[in-house]
Amino acid sequence: MLKRRKVAVKALEDAYASGEMKRSVDPELLLDLIFGPIYFRLLVKHQPLDQVFGKDLLDYVLRPAVTC
Repeated sequence: MLKRRKVAVKALEDAYASGEMKRSVDPELLLDLIFGPIYFRLLVKHQPLDQVFGKDLLDYVLRPAVTC
């Protein structure tokens, strides 16, 4: 899992370097904000883990970090 996280952090850092993402967002925190709710739904099973949830999650978490 740590290898995958390093790849994801590198992808975010590349996006920062290219100007696609705001530098004000810590890549580690952003990954936690994206994957935390996914794992929570997998474990607790209180709500469905579906495409609507995935879209909403990215709209609320990722969209504010994107510059374009």
